Amino acid sequence: MSLPDTYTLTKQEALNSRRSVDYSTVQAVPEMWAIAAQRFGSVTALHDPHSNPVVDVTYAELYQSIQQFAAGLQTLDIKPGEHIALFSDNTPRWLIADQGIMTAGAVDAVRGSQADPEELLYILSHSDSIGLIVQNQDLLDKLAGGLKEISLRFIILLTDEAPQNTLTAKTLNFSQLLEQGANTPLQPVSFKRDSLATLMYTSGTSGRPKGVMLSHANLLSQIAAVCAVVHLTPGERVLSILPIWHCYERTFEYFILSQGCTQAYTNIRQVKKDLTDFKPHYMVGVPRLWESIYEGVQKQFREQPAGKQKLIRFFLAQSQRYITAKRTWQRLNLEKLKLSLLERIAAGLQAILFWPLHFLGGKLVYQKVRAATGGNVRFVVSGGGSIADHLEDF
Repeated sequence: MSLPDTYTLTKQEALNSRRSVDYSTVQAVPEMWAIAAQRFGSVTALHDPHSNPVVDVTYAELYQSIQQFAAGLQTLDIKPGEHIALFSDNTPRWLIADQGIMTAGAVDAVRGSQADPEELLYILSHSDSIGLIVQNQDLLDKLAGGLKEISLRFIILLTDEAPQNTLTAKTLNFSQLLEQGANTPLQPVSFKRDSLATLMYTSGTSGRPKGVMLSHANLLSQIAAVCAVVHLTPGERVLSILPIWHCYERTFEYFILSQGCTQAYTNIRQVKKDLTDFKPHYMVGVPRLWESIYEGVQKQFREQPAGKQKLIRFFLAQSQRYITAKRTWQRLNLEKLKLSLLERIAAGLQAILFWPLHFLGGKLVYQKVRAATGGNVRFVVSGGGSIADHLEDF
């Protein structure tokens, strides 16, 4: 798969800039998109290689679609502060719907489409949602029986399927809503940072799902915090695999898109191919994902001839010594936080001693492993649970 030209900025000096874009003056998440569109307009924001046809959305197009989606909602008499349920999995249209809802001043109650229909119906009712946005007609059919008992003003499909609905609520598909929005001026909404932005529901594994109320300030604080320590270059590529409606993935996506990165959507079945095709610079995941990658690599190591296995183990051992010594010298070794100057110098000398073997291991062994991830990964983000030391080291 060749990447579109829009993965790079038109101005080379913008590509070379690693200064974070400042959003300290915005009062709500939707206000980011006008800034992003102005700064990164021709850069591809969203890339979905698994849709048919393949979807590529630039920052300028993303901003326009969000505006049209919001204006389309306003034609359905949405008022600021009202709640809308959004049940869908990862897709570029999820982000357009999410930010379209917020741009119209409304609050979305989010959950994935794979949840049990009874759970989704409970969230729809519990959140006091006056409208429903669903991934496709199939999900709407699964919910149809329970929807008869819930009064809804409208239902929107995130596909372009012709809506099939026996309910009284007005039903539109994605393109129909955008068309309505394109023909209607968007009514501006006044935002406050402490205004409610979203309701994020727990999985319900310990009883009924619980709705967590998050304000715009809550979400913007995450962007500001990460900007303080991570500086990205516009056009850098990020691979998304975690559920987009979950708080961890969602806030990370807001951050990387605020900085002009290109996000591609993958899934557990396609992730290996997408890593080599898309060649991401960054990826966010949970320990279980890194464990799966680790075990896959270890399996390949075990399938090598005995002599090569011995060589691999040798290089891994020397690299571990190098990494530990380097961390100690940089005062990043959590097991040795209080060091004398002499201990630091000794660690630095040890790192210098083992660096040639680590470098050689990179050329003979690790380079092939990195190739399986596309060869461009700068760092990965792990969260959602504690990660084992051996996984982090690897």
